[in-house]
Amino acid sequence: MPESPDITSCELMELERAFDEVARSDASRLRERAERLRALDELLSTDPVLSFQGRAAEWIFDDLKEAWICGCFIAVILLSDALARQQLAGQLRLLPGDPSLPEGSLSLDRLASIAAEFDLVSIDLQAELMELHDRAEPYTSTDLQHYSPLAERHLTDAGIATADDNPLATDAWKALTCVVSLLR
Repeated sequence: MPESPDITSCELMELERAFDEVARSDASRLRERAERLRALDELLSTDPVLSFQGRAAEWIFDDLKEAWICGCFIAVILLSDALARQQLAGQLRLLPGDPSLPEGSLSLDRLASIAAEFDLVSIDLQAELMELHDRAEPYTSTDLQHYSPLAERHLTDAGIATADDNPLATDAWKALTCVVSLLR
């Protein structure tokens, strides 16, 4: 995980000290941020035409790009999930009225299944969207009775399986590429 400025103290931080902490943190992560920006630029330059379903989707995408560059990997996963939901729901709303379509908020995996039924996404993209749902689920699901270590278990398993230094970054990249495929 990227280093964050030290904000554990309960005292109010003076502006000059806050500036120094942010500058020190930014400087230490500059190379990694530049590499992520390059990867994002390469991903988006291969086919720069993206189709958004509404302003909310555009705003989410802007935040998603910023989160990726800054190394906020859980944010990338959650924003990718939100953007995919916006896109799929927007595409489904464009279809002629179908009384069989469910009402209300739906999970990403359910939206992906419905979109595949109407040939709005390929089977391969549906599978990627379902993986995205599985990546976001540990961070969005809660249980009042028990703590569920799904996220930790997933990242541990992913790190062991791939010998990846940062499986969370890999998950975030997969989430980002999935949603860019959907936008195209």
